[in-house]
Amino acid sequence: MRLSSCHILLAFVLTAIFCSPTLAQGGEVSADRAYGHVENLVNIAPRLAGTAAEAIAASYIENEFQSYGLEAWIENFTIEKSYVVEENRLRVISENSTSYNVMALLPGQSDEIMIIGAHHDSVLTPGAVDDASGVSVVLEIARVLSTENLSRTILFTTFGSEELDLLGSEAFVREHAENNIVVTIVFDSIAPGPDNGLRIGLRDSQEVATTEWLDAYAQELAEDLGFFVKSEHLSAVEGYSDYASFTRAGIPGTWIYWVNPQHGNILWPIHTPADNLDAVDKVRLGQVASFGTQLVQQLAGEDLGALRWAYEELPLILAAFTVVSAGAVVLSIAGGSFMRYRRGWSWSRAARVFSFVTAAVVAAAYIWLLA
Repeated sequence: MRLSSCHILLAFVLTAIFCSPTLAQGGEVSADRAYGHVENLVNIAPRLAGTAAEAIAASYIENEFQSYGLEAWIENFTIEKSYVVEENRLRVISENSTSYNVMALLPGQSDEIMIIGAHHDSVLTPGAVDDASGVSVVLEIARVLSTENLSRTILFTTFGSEELDLLGSEAFVREHAENNIVVTIVFDSIAPGPDNGLRIGLRDSQEVATTEWLDAYAQELAEDLGFFVKSEHLSAVEGYSDYASFTRAGIPGTWIYWVNPQHGNILWPIHTPADNLDAVDKVRLGQVASFGTQLVQQLAGEDLGALRWAYEELPLILAAFTVVSAGAVVLSIAGGSFMRYRRGWSWSRAARVFSFVTAAVVAAAYIWLLA
């Protein structure tokens, strides 16, 4: 799609106004500021991958990151698909074009990297919810944490070409395979919805499922902050996001989003003309940005191996231990009854022998499970 010169000029003017280096670093999360980012990105829409509009959006985001005092840059990548609009309909053709990933580095005390991301491209809509909302959350988290010295390095990233089968995040994973990336958190589609709309994670096959121990950790923090939260199944959401490029590469990842459980399409209005500024809930943006900031701060200092053990392996160990222990008790009762009625043992003798057997089996199971 070719943009008019007026459209491009307006976008650059907005970039100059809102990307001034006088913007404050650090401080508290501002829902108004987050909403302002959505408004500015909607003014550049549609931000189709590989078009001038996407390039303008990428420049806007890079300048915002730099205004927080962060080192920021854009990485270009080639996509073998391009958008064309014919009779107000979007069509994808096989033609090379350039798309963009935007990055900003917050150095930490180690070389372990946490990716905090969203995607800045859209389909043929204003793309307010999908995913200017997620970009605004990432920008607010970056601004608030820009003066922090966290235990891990944070790489704030907005991906291009998410709407083209996650091509941007796939390019990122290939390009940065040598980096020590330990976890990925993606914010995509903070849709309007009631208080019970916060979702963390996606359940499905391993192909697009998020990492369960990471979901559980983030959900526990959200609950501690007073949110109702749960995961959704792929069949309810009918989509996934850039975290999948990381989980497919063996890197833990989760997806944070907001839904309307009372709507037939819980992520409405994404991919519809109604995905405009009117659909954005400023309160939800502020809530997710505040939660995301606390999540990044806390997770940056955690022992991820211990978290995985606590949220993933320990429940399995406890379940197996419970099954083995229950089985040992049942077998002991059955054995004691057999020896009492068939061999003439006294109840006290049978109880002593089989209590010892039960204890030995349980102890052996405990040692084996922890080995």
